[in-house]
Amino acid sequence: VLARVYSKLDPDITYLRYLTIDGDWLLLTILGTDKNLIPLESKGVSVSLENLTNQTDQRRFEPDLLHELYNLLWKPAAEFIKTQRVAVIPEGLLFNLSFEILSKKQIADWSQLADQSLLQDHSFSYQYGLLFLDLRRDELYEDQLVAFAPGFFDTMKQTYSASFLDRQFLDLEYLKLIPQPFTRRLVEEISSKFDAKVFLESGSTVK
Repeated sequence: VLARVYSKLDPDITYLRYLTIDGDWLLLTILGTDKNLIPLESKGVSVSLENLTNQTDQRRFEPDLLHELYNLLWKPAAEFIKTQRVAVIPEGLLFNLSFEILSKKQIADWSQLADQSLLQDHSFSYQYGLLFLDLRRDELYEDQLVAFAPGFFDTMKQTYSASFLDRQFLDLEYLKLIPQPFTRRLVEEISSKFDAKVFLESGSTVK
């Protein structure tokens, strides 16, 4: 299956697949037939992503963190990223990060991102996994638009937590996910313009 997926990847896009194995962070870069598996500084990545989550929860962001994440997540693979277009396949708390705003240099003010962010050099797209790229381009899909927006709102997390008598079985990573009201509004707007089937909040998850 992976061989078929690799053969269908766009040769003008660099794919960055982040993954964790037994607590170790790794990055697989794919550009055409060139593939590189890069070990990342796992402890630093984990700590920085926790800081990102905490700052998001507090709605207080420190510009220094964007350069820190750049050094941890992007710089180790910089020599293999040779295209303007980049597709990121994140994992875990990386789903909370927009790579566009990572800063190439240390910045003291948000206004400096206009010159220092990765968005100046690259355009980004995001995928849930490599297998989702196994698209049959010759197949046509009509009137089959389905949209999912879990939202990850606080009320959902409270309901989820209350359903467990023993907290040791809770998925703590789920409880850390950032609420996504903009995603919900986007899905609702899409459904108002197209004949789409929409699944919101808990209705978008497997039961």
